[in-house]
Amino acid sequence: RAFVKIEDGCNQFCSYCRLPYVRGAKIRSRAPGEVLKEVEGLILNGFKEIVLVGVNLALYGKDFQPPISLVDLLRGMQYLEKTARVRLSSLEPHLLPSGLIDCMSSCRLICAHLHLPLQSGDPQILRRMGRAYTPHQYRRLVENIKKMVPSLAITTDVMVGFPGETPRQFLNTYHFVREIGFSRLHVFRFSPRIETRAYSMQPRVEEKVKKERSKHLRELGDSLAQSFASRFLGESLRVLVEEKVDPKTGWFSGYTDNYIRVSFKGGDELKNKLVMVRLVSANQGKILGEVEKVLSC
Repeated sequence: RAFVKIEDGCNQFCSYCRLPYVRGAKIRSRAPGEVLKEVEGLILNGFKEIVLVGVNLALYGKDFQPPISLVDLLRGMQYLEKTARVRLSSLEPHLLPSGLIDCMSSCRLICAHLHLPLQSGDPQILRRMGRAYTPHQYRRLVENIKKMVPSLAITTDVMVGFPGETPRQFLNTYHFVREIGFSRLHVFRFSPRIETRAYSMQPRVEEKVKKERSKHLRELGDSLAQSFASRFLGESLRVLVEEKVDPKTGWFSGYTDNYIRVSFKGGDELKNKLVMVRLVSANQGKILGEVEKVLSC
C-alpha cells in the first residue's frame, strides 16, 4: 500500500481546525500526468493499493484552468485495474465531486469505500463547527450513494465535546450515527486549537463527560462494524494480503475493497497479493475467511 499526495491546501475554515492556517487556504493540485507517472512507478515496484490523499482531496483540480476534478484523474487510471486498486482518503461530504459515485460503480479499480467526515449529527453543533451541511443533507447524500453502490462502505469521523454540546445534542449525534449505519467510526474528543474560532468558544465540556461520550460512540461503532461485515458472510471479496501475520495465530489478514479487515490461513506466498476471500464468520469484531484464489502476482 502506497500513499500518493495529490492536493494541498484547504479553504473551508471549520471553526475547530488549524489546517488552513498551517497548510494554507490556497488549493494546490498536482498535474494529472505527474500523478499517473508516480502511480505507475509504484505499481511497477510491487505496490498493489494506491491511496490518494490530500489536505482536502475533494478540491483536487479546482485550481487548474480550466478546472478538472478528481473524477477526471480516476478515469485516467482505469487501465491499471488489472494490476492494482485505488482507495480514496477522506472527502468532505458537501464537496463530493460530481460523477464520482457513477465512476465508482462502473470501475473496479476504485475501492468501494468512502470516508465522509460527519463530526456531529446535531444541526446547531454543525453550524458552530462551521460545517457546510445539515444532518438532513448528509443523510440524503448517504442514501443516494447506497442506492447506487449497495456494497460500499461509508466510514466517518465524529467529534464529541465540542463547546456547548448538551446531552441532548450528543444524543442527536448518537442516534444519527446509528441510523446511518456507518461501517466504521473514528471518534475524537474536542481539543482547543490556538488561532481557531472554537478556541474561545464557551461553555467547555468537562473532560470526564467527553470521555464518557467517546466511550458510548466507540461501542456503537464496534456494533455497526460487526453488522456491516456480517452482511457479506458467504460472499467472496477481494483482499490485499498484508505483509505481517498475527503473532498469536500465525494467520494473515488484509482489507477488502469495502474496508473490512478479514483474517485467514495461508502461506508466505500470499504476502502482498490480491486474493479472493470468502467470509465465513464474524464474531466479536473478528472476521474470518477462506482464500479461494490469487488474483495477482
